[in-house]
This record gives sequence, structure tokens and C-alpha cells, in this order.
Amino acid sequence: MNEHTAGRHAHRGLNRRGFLVTAGATAVGAALATTLPERAGAAAGAFRVPVEDVRHTRTWMAWPDSTAIWGGRLNGVQADIALIARTIAGYEPVVMCANSGSAAKARQMCGSTVTVISSIPVDDCWMRDTGPVFRTDAYARDARRQYGTLTASTTATGRAMDVMRLQGPEYGKIRSTDRDFLASYAHLYLCNDAVVSARFGDRRADEAARAPLRRLYPDRYVEQLDIDRLGTGGGGIHCVTQQQPAA
Repeated sequence: MNEHTAGRHAHRGLNRRGFLVTAGATAVGAALATTLPERAGAAAGAFRVPVEDVRHTRTWMAWPDSTAIWGGRLNGVQADIALIARTIAGYEPVVMCANSGSAAKARQMCGSTVTVISSIPVDDCWMRDTGPVFRTDAYARDARRQYGTLTASTTATGRAMDVMRLQGPEYGKIRSTDRDFLASYAHLYLCNDAVVSARFGDRRADEAARAPLRRLYPDRYVEQLDIDRLGTGGGGIHCVTQQQPAA
């Protein structure tokens, strides 16, 4: 966070970040603690959620169609979601969930490489929050403090952690002037053979972000997309995608 971000957190409506802050992580944790059966603890030893950089079977996404949520920005956000879906579909299958009333538009905007289904109706795009979490058989509030904590930490085997710094853009140099805009390169998605990230118009920062991603993922192509409309909702590419790992 820098001085340009201070006035950007108050939102005119309830966007993704506003909802999560309002709901509160504590409330979510309490709800899970009271609803999950005791056997879930035992199941943890038999199932796991693989890390995101393993091979995927497909990516799941959700089509936004609520004017109550997005207002006049809806068409632009739909265009951003379609762009993300088409890009990922160049590397792995993509399934887009949509309401029956908007499935045709989703198919038209996403194109033939994206599979659109209406059997799972949705009205917003935050699949990372609302979608399934796949488990397979087998065994920023304070970025500086987090970075310091991680660099001083070790792995389970006692080795120093390799932590890479990914500097964000300057808000005064990006295209968007929306006070709720989320400009974070870390909101990326790892699909098969590619890293799908954003670019914001700060040319120096956009290009600088490519270099560490290339070093971190040398076997993947780095895609950078203009998704400014989606960013006004307080989220990014990672927030609207959910990987289904290969078994």
C-alpha cells in the first residue's frame, strides 16, 4: 500500500473486498467450526488440496450478470471475464458457469473454446470465494511485515525460504482512477504451461513484473491482460478462477 491507495478503500457499494471485510474471517471460521462434522479432521489425512502449480484437469469460472452488483460496469466486467477465460482456454479446458438467462451471451463473448453451462446458476464472478475446492486422493495488510516474516522463516526441513518480492505499480501511473481499484500482480493464476497476470498501464512496473514471474516459472509463458473493469470490483484474476487438479 502507498499514499495513493489510502482513499481507495471506501466503496460506493458492497464489492468483493467490502463483503469479505464485512463478513469477517472470524465469522467464517466460527461458522465452519460449527457446521463441519468431526470426521473432517480424520479425512484431512486421506485427502489434500494440491498446490496450484500442479497440472490441472480444467479451470472453473463464473459469469457475472447482476446489474445490482456491477451497475453500468457490467458489460465491461463481462468482457474482462471473457478475456481471462479465452486466454486460459489456450492452455487448458475452461468451464464457465452461468445463469440460464445469460448463458447465450456468455457463449457469444467467450467463444467456442470455453464450455458454458447453465446447470450451476450464478450471478457474479468470484469463483475463488464461492466455487468448489478440489481435494485429491493422496497424502496484505502489512506486506513489509509479511515479507520480513517469510524471509526469516524456514521450511519444514530447516532450509531458508526463497521469497520473491513482486513490486506493485504506482497508482498515479495506472489507467484506472477508481478508488476501489485493485492493482496487484500477485492476483495471478497458474494454468497449464502459463501464468496469467494483469497489467495496469504503469509500463515500467508492468514490464518489471514479468521478469520475476519468468524466473519463478521458467517453464510457463507469462500472459498479461488488461482487466481494469474487473479490478474496480476489488478482485483480480485469481479471485475469478478455480483450478481442478489432475487426479
